[in-house]
Amino acid sequence: MTDHLEKNIKDELLQELSPREMQDIESALHREYVQKPDVQAEWEKVREEILTEPADNEETEEQKPARRIHLWSFLSGVAAAAAIFILFTLFNNTKDDNSTYIFSANQNTNEVLLSDGSNQMEVVSDKQLDYNKSESSASKHNRVADEKLLSVTTPRGKDYHLTLSDGTQVWLNADSKLEFPKHFNGNQRRVKLQGEAYFEVAKNVGKPFMVETDFFNTTVLGTTFNIKAYTQKDANIVLIEGRVKVAAKGKQSVTLTPGQQLSVLNSQFSVKEVDTYPYTQWREGFFYFENQTLFEIMQELGRWYNVNIAFDDPLKMNVRLHFVAKRSQSLAEAIKNMNDLNVVNIELTSDAVIIK
Repeated sequence: MTDHLEKNIKDELLQELSPREMQDIESALHREYVQKPDVQAEWEKVREEILTEPADNEETEEQKPARRIHLWSFLSGVAAAAAIFILFTLFNNTKDDNSTYIFSANQNTNEVLLSDGSNQMEVVSDKQLDYNKSESSASKHNRVADEKLLSVTTPRGKDYHLTLSDGTQVWLNADSKLEFPKHFNGNQRRVKLQGEAYFEVAKNVGKPFMVETDFFNTTVLGTTFNIKAYTQKDANIVLIEGRVKVAAKGKQSVTLTPGQQLSVLNSQFSVKEVDTYPYTQWREGFFYFENQTLFEIMQELGRWYNVNIAFDDPLKMNVRLHFVAKRSQSLAEAIKNMNDLNVVNIELTSDAVIIK
C-alpha cells in the first residue's frame, strides 16, 4: 500500500471517530497502556486489518459502515486503545492547531477508590486505611478468607497514604494503583504497583517484601525507596535507605545501595548515583524538578492537574529546568512561576497548556 492510501485511512478514521470515542481511547490508554508492553504487535495487527480492506474507490456507501463496525470489533479492549494511539503517533500526533500533544486530560473519577476485586468501589479519599490495626486480632480463618487482593486507585490530582497489615507505609502518587492482600500469608509479602509510590517497608528478615511492576520486580527485607512505573520510558527505582534487589524477566538481578537509581532504558537496566531529595518531595506536597526536561516536567503537571499539554515547538521538550512549586497551588500559579524563569513561554488556554 502507498503512503497516500495510509494518509487517507488516517484521515477517514479521524473523521469517523466521535469526540466521545476519542476521549474513551485516551482515558483507557493512560490507565492501561503501561500494562501492554507489546503494543507494536497490536498495531501491526490493526494495520494489516485496515490495509487489507478495499480501497476507497472500490467501496460502496453501504460497505463503509460495515468496515467501520468490523474494524472496531477488532479494536476492542485496552489493546485497541494502545494501537489507535500508536496510529495517531505515527502520523505526528497532532491536532488541528498543529501543536504536538504529549498529555491528554481524562474524565475519570476524582476520588480515591478501594476495591475488593468485585464491581463494588468504596470512596476512601477522606479515610485512613490502616490494615495493621486489625492484624493482631485477625483469626487464622479470617486470614485465609482475606487472601484475595484489594486495590487502591488514586485519580489525577490526588495522592494517598495507607498502612499495610505488616506495618509497611505506602504513599501512592496521583494516577496510580496498588494491589495488595488484606493480610500477608505465606513466606512472602507481595504487592503490585502501577504508577508511582514511596515505600517504607517494615523489616521482616524471614518474609521478604516484593513490589511487582510491569517493568521490573523489587525484593527487600526492610528499607525505604521510591518506584515510578507509569511507562517503560520513565520506569525507575530510587533507593533511600537499606538495600534492594531488582530483577526483570530475562535479565540478571541488580542490587542497589542508598543513593542509587535504576532506570529502564531501551529494555536495559541502567544504574547511576543520584541526589535522593527530589524523589521524596512529591509525598511532602511539592513538585521538585532538578535539571529535568520540559517534557518530563509538563507530563507531571498534566498528570497532577489533569490537563491537556501541547508543544508548539517540539524542540522545547528537551529544555532542562530547575523548578520547585507546591502541589497545592493552582495550575495558573504554577504556569506563572515557570514563565517567571524567562526560559520558555507557556500559555494556559481554556482546554490546554501550550508551550510556545
